[in-house]
Amino acid sequence: MLKMKTKTGSIIAIVLLSLLACGLVFATYIGIKYINISDLPGISFSTTSQRLALDKEFEFKDTKVIDVETDGSDVQFIKGEDKSDTIKIKIYASEDKTVSAEKESDALNVSVKDSCKGFCFGLSNSRIEITLPEEYEGDFAIRTDAGDIKSDAFSKASFDINDNAGDIDIVAAKSIKVTSDAGDLDLGSIENITIKTNAGDIKINECFGELHLDTNAGDVEINELQLSKNSDIKTDAGDVKILNSG
Repeated sequence: MLKMKTKTGSIIAIVLLSLLACGLVFATYIGIKYINISDLPGISFSTTSQRLALDKEFEFKDTKVIDVETDGSDVQFIKGEDKSDTIKIKIYASEDKTVSAEKESDALNVSVKDSCKGFCFGLSNSRIEITLPEEYEGDFAIRTDAGDIKSDAFSKASFDINDNAGDIDIVAAKSIKVTSDAGDLDLGSIENITIKTNAGDIKINECFGELHLDTNAGDVEINELQLSKNSDIKTDAGDVKILNSG
């Protein structure tokens, strides 16, 4: 059973918050362009270009968790070659980033952090590429302040994503849980979906298990909805379109 509810939240507040965000972006641009902010105390400003900062391989066997934590990086999960027994990790980042990738027991931990202290500006975004076998059945846990997340089809795996700002594109998964402040979501074939987001459009090609969706602002479009458990969709502002359901 699917319950749909449109909440009567204040659209005026959403508009005011959007104007405030635009003002902050403009102020930051003026500060970068016309003020030598590097001379201000407690502020670091970097224009360093990306480089291959880390290139490692780990044994795929017994890996149950891939944990990624970053201040602001694009993250991509890539389907590797058939019968591969390794996980390959490449991190492209500027020199002001601290990067690491280590395996502890059944967990592979990947981290990209800013090295500077205080209030930091950076013009180069880092990128994490993780290549692993398609038959991975474990969990992906991703926490990032800003950055896009993309993944090939890992239909037996589960995703737990906390992304403050960035687009998310997942081709296929067993389940996915997303908490996001801003960014568009494009999901392929997913069995169970839980989404809580403040702003951004959501597209789902297929959900065939359970769906819980709560969004403040943004359109929702679902191509195929075949539910086997109680589900719900809640939205403050935005259109909801379900093309096929059963």
